[in-house]
Amino acid sequence: NNQNWKDMLNKLLKDDKYYYKQYANLDRSTISKIMKILKEELTKPRINRNAIQKRLHREAGIPWNRSEVITRTEFNRASNQARELYYKTTADPEDKYYWNTVRDYRRSSCCKTIEDKVSAQGGSVSIEKLKEIVMAESKNYMGPNWIYKDWAPHPNCRSFLSKKISL
Repeated sequence: NNQNWKDMLNKLLKDDKYYYKQYANLDRSTISKIMKILKEELTKPRINRNAIQKRLHREAGIPWNRSEVITRTEFNRASNQARELYYKTTADPEDKYYWNTVRDYRRSSCCKTIEDKVSAQGGSVSIEKLKEIVMAESKNYMGPNWIYKDWAPHPNCRSFLSKKISL
C-alpha cells in the first residue's frame, strides 16, 4: 500500500545522524538537499533512478559518479526495506529468504560472503537470520566506522532480499 511505503520512507529518511555520518565530507546544506531529493523521488508513484541521479548531480552539486553510487545505495536500501515490510505483513512466519547477488565481476566479496553463509544454512533462512548475516558481514567488510542501515551492506550494493517460493 502506498501509505505504508511513504511511512517507511519517512522513517528511513528521518535518521539525520546516518546521513551526516555517511556523507561526513559533505556540508550540511548538501546533505539536506540529498535527503530532500531522495524523499521527493522515492515517494513518487513511478521511481526513476536516472531522475534521482540527475537531480543529485544538478541540484545538490554531487559529482556524477558519486550521485550514481548514492542513488543505487539509497534506492536499493529503500527497495529492500519495502520488500521486508511487504513480506512481514503478508508472509507466513515459517517462510525462508535468501540474498540475491548479481554474479558478475563487480559482485562484492561482502555480498558473496552473505550468499555463501545463507547457502551453508540450506540456501534460505528466516528474515531475521538473513538480516543478522547481512549486518555482520557489512560490519566486517566496511569496518568499524560504517553505519549499517537495514539491507545496505555497502555503498553501491546491487543485491536484494528475496522470499523463497516453494512450488
